[in-house]
Amino acid sequence: MKTLTFKILLLLISFHSLGQDRTKWFEFYLPWTDSTKTVTDMSAYLDAPAGKHGFLQVTPDGHFKFENKTETERFVGVVNVAIANFPTKSEAKIIAARMAKFGINLVRIHLMDVEGVYGLFQNSAQNTLQISPDRLDKMDYFIKCLKDKGIYFNFCIHAGRIYKTGDGIDSPVKNDQSKYVTLFNQKIIDLQKDFAQKIIGHVNPYTKLTYADDPAMANLELTNENSMFLGWLSWQGDYIFGETTGGIGPFYSNELDVKFNNWLAEKYENDSSLAEAWKGEESGTVTEHVKNGSFEQNLTNWSTWINTPSVQGTFTIDNTVAKDGSKSLKVNVTKTGDYGWYFQIKTNNFSVKQNSSYKLSFYARGDVEKELYMDIMENDTWKYVAGPAFTTTTDWKRHDIFFTSPFLSNKVIVQFNFGKQTGTFWIDSVSITETFGTGLEAGESLASKNIKRVKNSEIGKYTKQRVGDNAEFYFDIERKYTEELSGFLKNDLNVKCPVTFTNNYFGLADMYAQSQADYIDFHMYWDHPNFPNGWSNINFTLNNKSILLNPEGSTINKMPLTKVKNMPHVLSEYNHAYPYIFQTEAPSLLFAYGSFFDLDGIVWHAYYDYMNNFSQRHQDMFFDIAMHPVMMTQMLLALPYRMKYIQKAQTLVEGNYRKQDVFNNTKIYQANDVINIENANYGTSFLKHGFQHASFEADSTFLTGTLTNPGKVITSETGELKWDGNLGFFTVDNPYWQGATGYLGGKNIELGNITISDVTTTDNLNFASIQLISLDSLPISKSKKMILLTSARLENQGLKWNETKTSLLSAGGTKALCEPVEAVVTFKSSNADSLSVYMLNPTGNRSDSLLVNQSGESVKFSMNKNTLWYEISNHTKKVITQGTKIKNKSDGNSLKARPNPGKNYTTIEFSFPENTEASFILYNATGQMIMKEPVLLASNQLQQKRVDVSHLGDGIYFYGFQFKNGKRIIDKLVVSK
Repeated sequence: MKTLTFKILLLLISFHSLGQDRTKWFEFYLPWTDSTKTVTDMSAYLDAPAGKHGFLQVTPDGHFKFENKTETERFVGVVNVAIANFPTKSEAKIIAARMAKFGINLVRIHLMDVEGVYGLFQNSAQNTLQISPDRLDKMDYFIKCLKDKGIYFNFCIHAGRIYKTGDGIDSPVKNDQSKYVTLFNQKIIDLQKDFAQKIIGHVNPYTKLTYADDPAMANLELTNENSMFLGWLSWQGDYIFGETTGGIGPFYSNELDVKFNNWLAEKYENDSSLAEAWKGEESGTVTEHVKNGSFEQNLTNWSTWINTPSVQGTFTIDNTVAKDGSKSLKVNVTKTGDYGWYFQIKTNNFSVKQNSSYKLSFYARGDVEKELYMDIMENDTWKYVAGPAFTTTTDWKRHDIFFTSPFLSNKVIVQFNFGKQTGTFWIDSVSITETFGTGLEAGESLASKNIKRVKNSEIGKYTKQRVGDNAEFYFDIERKYTEELSGFLKNDLNVKCPVTFTNNYFGLADMYAQSQADYIDFHMYWDHPNFPNGWSNINFTLNNKSILLNPEGSTINKMPLTKVKNMPHVLSEYNHAYPYIFQTEAPSLLFAYGSFFDLDGIVWHAYYDYMNNFSQRHQDMFFDIAMHPVMMTQMLLALPYRMKYIQKAQTLVEGNYRKQDVFNNTKIYQANDVINIENANYGTSFLKHGFQHASFEADSTFLTGTLTNPGKVITSETGELKWDGNLGFFTVDNPYWQGATGYLGGKNIELGNITISDVTTTDNLNFASIQLISLDSLPISKSKKMILLTSARLENQGLKWNETKTSLLSAGGTKALCEPVEAVVTFKSSNADSLSVYMLNPTGNRSDSLLVNQSGESVKFSMNKNTLWYEISNHTKKVITQGTKIKNKSDGNSLKARPNPGKNYTTIEFSFPENTEASFILYNATGQMIMKEPVLLASNQLQQKRVDVSHLGDGIYFYGFQFKNGKRIIDKLVVSK
């Protein structure tokens, strides 16, 4: 067969740089009302109405299936947030129909329990007990519309509810979204049951079913991103302590203290048995690791760096102010930047032992009270150990910080970061020494019930056993919460669908707690916006570095850390948030590796996020995808995921853990994204083969299988997925899906049936995604209907970045724009007469077609089209002799039709020696004239005329030109469909 190549000017999404020409950018608005039946309509893959096959169940091997079907089910969903779940009835029908067109089969009804008109509560300023009848009715009808279209739904019992004094609670809840207290305070747990009764037990008047009895409810979540381990070990560290700003406050902290002491009293007979259990290691030799910690030798053994002009200031030695000796470090910051590490000073390299603990001590003061951060990490590699914060006061204050190193190294440093705060600060007497762990402290006893819970900031101070008991106590809280609330749903409300506890990875003990539910749910974001002064559309920062350059640190690589053997695995929030300029990388990566990891559900956050202006044409900050043309057109990549075309990992390395090690090793591993087994460094192993937690109650702690870290260039064991972290691109090569994403410029990407080459974008970034999938369940080599998805970057008109493209000067608005990208795509073993390529408009209708020019063994299509998707039709040529000239042909005349046979169009190529006027003519086989159009002929020049034959029936036709003198040049054309 011939090789078919077409060169296309793929018009893709772009970002703005200062002074950049944007005249070629275009809008590609996907109407929010569109549900037309076009080639891009995926609704046929939804088995409407939702629930027709019975309730969702969990299979013994850990997947989802409906009770009346044999095959397992995968979900492709979106999160719909707060007020977006209360559309009008006319809007509800439109939204559901459009979701169905894009193949969405699950909607996570999220944050329906927030305050004001955004949530369901009637009078949330006073209490959260009464439900708004109007908003509940709107949600009921919306869910009915989803169900009619074959779209399932999910509820979360507690997501954003802030409990009020009017609810009858014991004490006002201090922290945002009432996290943590919801897991252990009985009155607040009972309020969650009450809310579940009012929603899950409520009869939807449009379906005539309670939600508990509706098989369209796919699953339930108990609480959103809410774990004791989040409030202890993770990004809300120590929020479960009363004195922590933003934490649970003194009342609920005291309640936890009482529960902890009662828990210890049940586990241990007396203080002696407790002291023996918590006995630590023998003390060793104490060695000082910091050289010149008091700056008496000025800045010797210290390294400074100021990233001017982004930040400005000085590091000097102050001879007049000191805590110890006669000198101290003086830091004067006059201009802040995007990152604290832009203005840094770090210690000399020092050695740490794997799984050993250390104490960092220093004195600090400032001219104002400011919070500052430091990083404890390996020099040059930046392998992370800890990132504690401290607050300066106007007087000298001693700070003691404890940390445990999960690895062996001889080049760890402590780095003080000042780039986010203006002011003058002093540091003195910096010291780092190894600690050997305190068990039961003097004066603590079970009888007095005064044993302290261990703070995250002091974990390194205490023994593994003491930290382990804290972890087991929090595990028990989460286990009991899951048993009580899940039991209420299933036993009292008769819920029949699977129930999960919460979402996210907050350490291994937390995964153990999550495994007590029916399935595992988790959330991940790459380059989530950082808000230094609260939520803002302008005052935020991004790193804006492509995930494709960092496979080991990527969210994709870390996903298997949340997988538990024989439990369904659902990613219910994911995004690379706008305006991140590499956002186009997300869909292909997630659907490809989601298939490889055998995820049971992939849910994008969010469809509509706190919005009800569904018709807006610009892109919202930060997570909405409903109006995002790149994210929505690439939603079609969900098809090979749902159809299980991509092979799943064949090898699964398994983690097995002794129960006590799960808890005691919390001191070492905390909530870090690691396997909690010594020397189990996975690198990029998970991108080559799979991983799962097999047992939390094994006889010993060990790995089954071998981690094979392939480095930065990884080919999956199936051979279908390849990720080059050095060059920053990724490919899929599967019989049904072939494509590439990333820095594609200058690369010749050979795939099974196509080659992608000559990719360029504006600014020479050359970052794009080009994906080809089959739409008719046939491999690409045999497919009659395919779609080519093309994308790069999205940006609102008027958006302006700062100099480093890490934050915005203006968010822009009114509409989103697109940029051009050039590429060459070659179809191997194809024929010009059988392949047609059509530009599609935003609704998926054909709006133009590619003109074909054959050259040797290839056929090139050149185009300049404003679209993000193309239909490719492969119509097999029938065995009919190609037309030949049949009369009045003389030397110098040239006439040819291609393709011939034609299906929807054909291009007439012609050349004649005369400069003259003529008429193009077309007859059917009976001699009846079908078309006659005037044409101006140019002497001896090859010209083209595109002829639409889509309205003609199969058969033989005659075409040609009639000159003024009556002479005709005629040839045969076959139409075959």
